Amino acid sequence: MVAIARRLLFRIGTVGFCLNLDELVEIREQVDQQLSVVGALSFRQTMIPVIDLAKRLDIPSVSPNIVLVVNSREGSWGLLVGRVEGLYPVTEMIDRPVP
Repeated sequence: MVAIARRLLFRIGTVGFCLNLDELVEIREQVDQQLSVVGALSFRQTMIPVIDLAKRLDIPSVSPNIVLVVNSREGSWGLLVGRVEGLYPVTEMIDRPVP
């Protein structure tokens, strides 16, 4: 069986972004903590930084309450998003520059 590479499609405001699944650790919905431009989130008995790209990229956004927990060389961190659209094959996506 051939594995199909997939990406997670999510939205911040009206702008769509995608993330390779090997970088995604977890999706946390209905986050009730107050998070700011750079905040912290309790995740697996430790605090991880959370980034609000809407503010950094000046994208209008409606109070995001979903955090994508992402893994990087520096460790896990969170990304505030407004909506998760789903998983899509890489072949169905076209990479575009960040607005």
